[in-house]
Amino acid sequence: MKFSIRDKLIFSYTLLVGISFLIMIFFINKSILRNNENIILNDLSRIDKNVKIYTEQYLIINDIKDMNSEFTKIHKNFLEDLNQKLVERGVLYFDGGKIANDTHNMDIYSERSEALQLALKRKSSCSIYFNGEYVTADFSIPIIYKNKLIGVYRFLKDYTKLYQSGYFIIRSISIFALITGFGIIVISLIISSKMLKPLSKLRDYSIRMADGDFDIEVDIKSKDEIGDLAQQFTKMRHQIHSQIKAILISHEKLSRIENYRKQFFDNVTHELKTPLTIISGFAQMIEDTDYSDRELLQRGISYIQDESQRLQRLVQKLLDISRHNLGNTGDTFKILCISDLIASVCEEMEVKAKRHEVTIYRDIEYNMYVNGNHDDLKSVFINLIDNAIKYSFESTCIEVTAHKAEGQIKIIAKDYGRGIPENLLDKVFEPFFRDKVNLKTEEGTGLGLFITKQIIDNHNGVIFITNIEHQGTCVHVHIPAES
Repeated sequence: MKFSIRDKLIFSYTLLVGISFLIMIFFINKSILRNNENIILNDLSRIDKNVKIYTEQYLIINDIKDMNSEFTKIHKNFLEDLNQKLVERGVLYFDGGKIANDTHNMDIYSERSEALQLALKRKSSCSIYFNGEYVTADFSIPIIYKNKLIGVYRFLKDYTKLYQSGYFIIRSISIFALITGFGIIVISLIISSKMLKPLSKLRDYSIRMADGDFDIEVDIKSKDEIGDLAQQFTKMRHQIHSQIKAILISHEKLSRIENYRKQFFDNVTHELKTPLTIISGFAQMIEDTDYSDRELLQRGISYIQDESQRLQRLVQKLLDISRHNLGNTGDTFKILCISDLIASVCEEMEVKAKRHEVTIYRDIEYNMYVNGNHDDLKSVFINLIDNAIKYSFESTCIEVTAHKAEGQIKIIAKDYGRGIPENLLDKVFEPFFRDKVNLKTEEGTGLGLFITKQIIDNHNGVIFITNIEHQGTCVHVHIPAES
């Protein structure tokens, strides 16, 4: 059976109050009984002194010389006088324990009590008797004359009212304790309910979080440990939510990487298969053809050479991709003048540009430096200008600009061609992407921009494309500048 914290608190408070109440009543009762006994013993001591005083006074007043010899004659008068002065109704016993007389015919005095036995041994004592609601004390006081026991004075005294007052005190304290205990329990329940309410809320919040609901507003504002717990719970919720989001994002990335890897593998397989198929086909044709047909033989060899070169370029591109993925860029980075590098590439590409009836215009700021790999950056700019040449309209101009701004070297390669269709812009940096609609020639592997982006990423730079379809494309490259 499961007990809630509230049930445990109620049980604990009740048990604590109950035990405290019983202990308190026990000690109060013991204290009252001890006090009552002390009162009775004080009465015994007082009466013992009074008996001695009254005995001496009686002997002097009545001119009795020898109490021992005359006690049997005077005991009746002595008893009456003693009862009158002590305001009691007692009896006398001879030194042997025999009752001398019973003026009031009290049968109870015929019994030999423990107190009487002690008194016969010259020791004042009393015994307390409880009979239902009534409490009686049996006093027995020895009468000694000249160090000799003459007799015993014995009487009973009612102490019922004394004990009843003690019982009344106990009952009053008990009632007060019960009311106080009940009040304590009620107040404790109110306080515990107030304390447990936010804990119950935190439990409900935890259940909701376990079910995947993180849109929780924790409305606990107490300024104590529970408030601190609520704040820590909120922090924990944010951290768990953030971690779950990060895990989901990582999972999505892994899924995309896995899909990308599969597509890349399929594309590589296709790109490798195509030239191999052509090479195999023409090789078979040459083998089956009469060598006297020099024209057909030469054409087959030409195709084999072209496809072999294409295959070589493809393998080289794949090696470049692997090299940049591993972060191995060959030479170490060093400070180089990117202004001279871009100008040099533009000069080298002018020959190919003229062949496609395209001119190259350059606007390059002098003395700009970057920390990078010379060969890799050169391959980037060759690829960008080469793509601009291939996609430009004839008799147009390619604009290459490079300027330093905001701590970055900002390079733009702009062509005036058909541009890239909007639906293909997101794919231009994917491996094996080729815009065959706008491409003037079939040469290329579709890996150029993919490798270019990897190189720029390795240089802590960014590359992006702005495009107006049917008007041209701008490729932007930003690389951190160095002094």
